[in-house]
Amino acid sequence: MNTLMRNPQWNKGKRDCTIAVHPADASSLGLMDGGQARITTEAGTGTGEVHISEEVCQGTILIPHGFGLHYDGRVHGINVNSLTQNTHRDPLGTPLHPVRAL
Repeated sequence: MNTLMRNPQWNKGKRDCTIAVHPADASSLGLMDGGQARITTEAGTGTGEVHISEEVCQGTILIPHGFGLHYDGRVHGINVNSLTQNTHRDPLGTPLHPVRAL
């Protein structure tokens, strides 16, 4: 688990793990900064806060690894391991993270 998420107070005033999306993709999907989005893969589903950012390549989403902490009855971010099918790997063994927009 990401050490920044062992106690959410360490991130006070910052956004929890977000789903970063390029502005053009957000627009085409009807997503708003700060709103919620559901991510679905072959392995699972997660819901998180949208962060619209020019720093993300169009056609890609970015979910930081190491989140999904359950703390005081609240989940902080998405655990990307729950979205990754362990049998879906490239030839070197790196997990692939295909996502489809709903």
